[in-house]
Amino acid sequence: MDSKAVLDLLEWLKLSNSEYNKYLKEKAPKLVKWRRILIGSYLMWAIFLTIVLLWAAQNILKDTLAQCIVGITVVLFILVFWSFYKFYEYNKLFSESESQGKNNTSKYGKLVDNVFDYINSKYAKNPSKAVDMLLSNLISKRTEIINEYDKKVGSFGSAFMIVISATLSILVKAYFEPGSNDKVLYAIIAILLMVILVKLLNLAIRGLIKQPAWGRANQEIYLINILNDVKYKFIEPDSDSNNESQSSTISESESVSKSITESQSVSNSESA
Repeated sequence: MDSKAVLDLLEWLKLSNSEYNKYLKEKAPKLVKWRRILIGSYLMWAIFLTIVLLWAAQNILKDTLAQCIVGITVVLFILVFWSFYKFYEYNKLFSESESQGKNNTSKYGKLVDNVFDYINSKYAKNPSKAVDMLLSNLISKRTEIINEYDKKVGSFGSAFMIVISATLSILVKAYFEPGSNDKVLYAIIAILLMVILVKLLNLAIRGLIKQPAWGRANQEIYLINILNDVKYKFIEPDSDSNNESQSSTISESESVSKSITESQSVSNSESA
């Protein structure tokens, strides 16, 4: 279960992200427009390309619908290329306009600065320790989810592999017996492919748990990355203050040495 501090920070991050999106729509409407066109045209192109590869390419010479689908796919590819070019152009203009007099021009950089200010104001007594505690809470939660998934997959995987091994041993034995046909070989290949697909599915699910692409879990991973950068920003003021103290110590020592030198010269002149 998440702590109240983590829930508050996630809610605040959601509001900050929403405010940035509103700012982007007002500041660079053409950038937002071409980004939407790029995403929409790319998805449509991927759908039509799949249809071309599965059906239209085989029937392009004898079917009018197949020819239309291939033509639409080509047009969508051109639109994807053009929308990417326009998106890149407007994104570059927006970055240049935002970089004048500002340190961070990216959305991520602005969120890091905002989270830094938020934690610095809410946990003014010890903000660096608050960041460590928030990171520990979030990372431990992700670790528990992965461990729980590994336990479930481990118990299921053991039973699955026992069944597969027994089935394969029977099929291989039947394949080498006289009078066997190709159906046994196809069954063996199908089972091996099923094992490979299950392994790939396991890797995909585990990857989504570690780096989820959407939802609440995605926000938590995003927050972990932000807090890792915020943690190092709290070191910068300390280093500056240390540099100032070192420079002040050096200046004081220099002034003391100068005064000693002057007093020695005065005493030497009086003795002379």
